[in-house]
Amino acid sequence: MTNTDRLIIIALDPGHGGEDPGAIGPGGTREKDVVLQIAHRLRDRLNATTINGNPMRAYLTRDADFFVPLQVRVQKAQRVQADLLISIHADAFFTDRPQGASVFALSERGASSSAARPAVPSRAPTRSSTSS
Repeated sequence: MTNTDRLIIIALDPGHGGEDPGAIGPGGTREKDVVLQIAHRLRDRLNATTINGNPMRAYLTRDADFFVPLQVRVQKAQRVQADLLISIHADAFFTDRPQGASVFALSERGASSSAARPAVPSRAPTRSSTSS
């Protein structure tokens, strides 16, 4: 790898906020609060990180409990010339041991979920997705 001799900017987008709580857990935990805490912790870790001697800086699209429309979130990341935009969400689960992640990427030709569909091998239905 080569040294790029520049600041690497990561835009962190904690989902939901304000009047939009996102998923709500059985104990009342709100997704908007969880993802904001994750974003603050990730910001601190990224700001303490270098890659090949290049410092990283994290920029939050929201840093408190207020709603930011999707297009404004994207504009904020573009305004700081972010190298990467990470939208953070925490889906609701019915287990205390959830696993996995969802990854979507910007595509000039449409949603990454649509573009990826042919590349994903079909799987047998899981117990939770079968009908009775």
